[in-house]
Amino acid sequence: TAFSKEILSSDTIHSDHPSSPYAQLYADYVSEMIDVFPMTRRTQVPDTFKRFCARWWTPLLLLMDGAAENTGTAMEQVCVDRSVAQIFRTPGQTKVAVQNFSERAIGHVCRKASFALVYSGATIRYWVLALEAACFVDRLTAHWYSDLGRYSTPYCRIFGQHFPDSGVLQPWGCAALILLPHGDLLKFHSRTTKMIFVSYAPQFPTYTYGFLNAKTGRISHSQDAIFLINEFPFRDARRRMGASPSGDPLLPRVLVRSPYAHLAQPHLRFTWAGGPTLPSCDEDCSIIS
Repeated sequence: TAFSKEILSSDTIHSDHPSSPYAQLYADYVSEMIDVFPMTRRTQVPDTFKRFCARWWTPLLLLMDGAAENTGTAMEQVCVDRSVAQIFRTPGQTKVAVQNFSERAIGHVCRKASFALVYSGATIRYWVLALEAACFVDRLTAHWYSDLGRYSTPYCRIFGQHFPDSGVLQPWGCAALILLPHGDLLKFHSRTTKMIFVSYAPQFPTYTYGFLNAKTGRISHSQDAIFLINEFPFRDARRRMGASPSGDPLLPRVLVRSPYAHLAQPHLRFTWAGGPTLPSCDEDCSIIS
């Protein structure tokens, strides 16, 4: 049906971290493409939809819940300007199927982001970066499409061709040697500096990555990098603190939104758990050399 072909489902993901409390996730029902946009306030949901339309496409239908950020005049005006129909989640076989997919998509990318955080040893302050990387990896991962009867990737279904090079994927949170700009080079000094890989930088050309400077906390982008895939600075920093090298996972928390919540997946909201290894530490950047 026309309803199931160009429908976009959206959800707001909450976090307990004060500096990165929210993220808006969009999932396409047909291609199973997922993208996420960080927010500092829930009122920024209309802006994230504008960014999605500018980055990807403008859908015909936008499926939302009845939360306050989706029912205001600002969101309605954005949809009117782009000729997008707003549909709120109500009981119905087709809508429930799309809602189930949306909640599964959230859990899917959150599991990938959790694995990246735990394996690299990163703390919850980097949850948005890990979630963005998980969405990028998911777009290049093969999915089974029943309408095609074969495996394909969301990227291939959107653009009709495979991603140019899947070799761009690297272990999230690993160390990398970045070539310094020509103006920063000094005689008899190193031509590279060590940073931490945290982003695939989809808004930049292919083979551009985002790297975290552990001393300044700033993220820079570069294509000239050598990845040290067996070295994880976050994990090493936790060891030096005398703690477990494992990072903080993102865990589901049940939240009932409506009397019909039993028709959909119950894991609608997510929160961070520091775990038994180490209280979440925001000063880990300053101790990485």
